[in-house]
Amino acid sequence: MDINKPQQPLSIEQAGNYLKEQSDDKVMKANIKKDIDKAKISIAPEGDRIRYLSYALNFLTSVSPEVERAFLTISGTISSSISCRDIAKLLRKIMACRINGYSVQAIAHHLKEPVERIKMLEKLAIIAVQEEIERHKVSDIPILNN
Repeated sequence: MDINKPQQPLSIEQAGNYLKEQSDDKVMKANIKKDIDKAKISIAPEGDRIRYLSYALNFLTSVSPEVERAFLTISGTISSSISCRDIAKLLRKIMACRINGYSVQAIAHHLKEPVERIKMLEKLAIIAVQEEIERHKVSDIPILNN
């Protein structure tokens, strides 16, 4: 079938059958599902994104041993000098700054750390938050109250 070739007009009977077929609930639902699959992903308004991400940060109260080891490797500190809660607190602060529009360079300047280290810590913070959300899902603790 050639896409550029114009279609022949439908007869009255064909048009009536087409409309009857399209108004069927099952066909309509199938067409809607096809349209949804083709649709672009929408983006939440900025205020909603900030509220959701800030809410997700509330889950980060402590970090897993894997995140702790990664943090110690990135920062070059020893384990006895910083606790899991302190690591979580620092990662939360970095993420809160990023959520509220601060650049990595501004955060690095404020913390007197190299930009690359802040970038790695930001990635680590994202992983830590994802782990906490998954932990809450597994333990059946509701994440959002509707």
